[in-house]
Amino acid sequence: MPPLNTGRNGGEPTSVEPDSDVTVEPARKRREFRLPVLSRVSIQSKLLVMLLITSVLSAAVVGYIGYSSGRHSLQASVFDRMTEIRQSQTRQLQSMFSDLTDSLIVYSRGWTGSEAIDAFIGGFNQLGNAQIDPAQQQSIVNYYNDVFAKAEDAQTGHTVNVDALLPTSNAQRYLQEHEPASYSMLRTSIVPTILKAGVGANVIPSEAEATLDIRALPGEDIERFYAQMTEIIGDSAVKVVPIPPSRPPSPASRIDTEMYRVLERVARRMNPGATVMPGMSTGASDQAQLRARGIQSYGIGPASTEEDSLNYPAHGDVERLAESSLYPFVEYVWNVVHEIAAKK
Repeated sequence: MPPLNTGRNGGEPTSVEPDSDVTVEPARKRREFRLPVLSRVSIQSKLLVMLLITSVLSAAVVGYIGYSSGRHSLQASVFDRMTEIRQSQTRQLQSMFSDLTDSLIVYSRGWTGSEAIDAFIGGFNQLGNAQIDPAQQQSIVNYYNDVFAKAEDAQTGHTVNVDALLPTSNAQRYLQEHEPASYSMLRTSIVPTILKAGVGANVIPSEAEATLDIRALPGEDIERFYAQMTEIIGDSAVKVVPIPPSRPPSPASRIDTEMYRVLERVARRMNPGATVMPGMSTGASDQAQLRARGIQSYGIGPASTEEDSLNYPAHGDVERLAESSLYPFVEYVWNVVHEIAAKK
């Protein structure tokens, strides 16, 4: 057998003898080279990943810029707000000292306001000694017995205790006879305004409801007042359910402010010798909410004669305003607003 040249060992021939014991080692496996993971990902996937990373980084950058901008804006806003509060407090202090100075000047130079208040207090105290003649007293009693009590009995079937309704003091008797509106300023008043019962003409009502308009005096203990109402009604089937108040308790407006002084000056200029006097009204307005917040508020209205007040009362079915009172009132309001605005 001719020699076998394997091309190994430097190209030297290797003789293999037949029938000889030769151990042939298996050939070594060739090392397999694996490509990296990224090399096996398609270009399209790589582009998508790059776009995703770019979007996340962009959002992060935009978010950081927004956070920084918002932070600086909030700091500036807080600083401006604090500055505004400081300036507002400064103006309030200046206004307070200015009002105090003006009040001292007014009280030291003129006595018109003080004399008017003293005269008002003196006149009010005189009501304690005011008298009405027996005929006038009997007319009040007759009204409650013959008009009010009978109407109440016809509507409810209950007998009214007239003695609990009659005025008890001299001031109450005098105002009941001569000034019914002022009489309501001396005691808490109750007026039934809404009556509801039943659902049909042929159905006996299972319940009835009456809404009462209660005008309470300042300082009235309203819970005690409700308890007295329940005691006077004397019927366990009747429940007194308070309606939530629509206006908060509020103090009276001051009379030493620049606004009040302007009201006085304009009134004296348009009506020489007139004196502006504060008063309490039996009505109500949104000024209660303003006063509860510490805002000084003043209610003014057109002049009316005593005849109009009696014959054409406020909220009556024949309420009216005389034309002769409208134009002077508009002029007065215009002058007040113009004068107070010019000073601001």
